[in-house]
Amino acid sequence: MSEGLPDDVLWMTSLNQPGAGFRLNRSEILALRASNYSTPEQVMLGSADADAMRVAIFGKAKPSPQAKANWLRDACRDWKVRQRQRAAERHLKRASRCSRVDLVERYYKATGTEFEQIFEEALKLLKIDYEKLDDKTKTGAPDYLLKLQDSPPLVIELKSREGEKLVDYNKAVEVLAASEIHGYKDAFCITLCHPGVDPSVPLVIAACGRLSVVESNDLGEALLRVCENTLSQKQLWQWLASPGQALAVDLPYREYG
Repeated sequence: MSEGLPDDVLWMTSLNQPGAGFRLNRSEILALRASNYSTPEQVMLGSADADAMRVAIFGKAKPSPQAKANWLRDACRDWKVRQRQRAAERHLKRASRCSRVDLVERYYKATGTEFEQIFEEALKLLKIDYEKLDDKTKTGAPDYLLKLQDSPPLVIELKSREGEKLVDYNKAVEVLAASEIHGYKDAFCITLCHPGVDPSVPLVIAACGRLSVVESNDLGEALLRVCENTLSQKQLWQWLASPGQALAVDLPYREYG
């Protein structure tokens, strides 16, 4: 079925799992692409517009177009969970080239305060300068000021959830108000979402112009490249400081297999 499909939608063929009850065919994949729904982040959207698009494409589906539309949304979200798990496994293997293999494993397993501690250890290991802003003496301060080489400072907030729960809109945008209240109204803001962010968030925040979300596995890929000397701190800044969502596929070097 993948023969003749454009590269940017080949990933959709892996949504066809044995015993799933539904399958995507070639014409449906091309129809999704023609409707500008070609990325996992777009296909898994739960908005009314995205749902209407899926229903329209599956107009002849049995038992109903809505049933197949719901399957596609949920199958894509499950696919994303598997991709995060595979990324963590790949990163653990690659970390053998760096001096602290344990940090990678702990980074993906931790939440809350422990996640913050591991984040700080990773920054120190990579010689990335930072300032801890939320030192418990300032009410509502953002977590960190990231000072990447040859780059303006970034305000970064860490948000972690248990299991595969996703960071929602309200949590993702908290850093904006916190940055303004504490004197960083002109700084670009980042919310690090662990393990991930609700797919509706990046589209909403992109228009704001000074906020980006990044999932922990995407940042993990970037930090590993810094460790391997294939990504500079300035390139890391350019990748992070783009409104919307920082995705590993947009890093300036190819992802390792």
